[in-house]
Amino acid sequence: MEHTPAKQRTLRKRDMAVLLAVAVFFDILSLIPGGIVFVGVVGQMVIPFIFSRYGINVFSLKKSVPYIIGFIVEVVPGARLLPAFTLETLIIIYMSK
Repeated sequence: MEHTPAKQRTLRKRDMAVLLAVAVFFDILSLIPGGIVFVGVVGQMVIPFIFSRYGINVFSLKKSVPYIIGFIVEVVPGARLLPAFTLETLIIIYMSK
């Protein structure tokens, strides 16, 4: 029995708001000293899972670029003040339209 990937749905405004709320939540958590690596890794696992629930594959070649850049920004010390989760989520939402 083959696994068929979920068909990409059109994101509604409510769906976009949920995705952005999760991204902002992880950006706020990343400001806590000492927890950036943990938050970065967990956030980079949760956000693709949420996108996959909407049928959006963030690991396709075109959409993986902002995902990888966002991951690198979250892990690099000193760059954690940038809202990388929110920016990467906005870019992937825009690319999914």
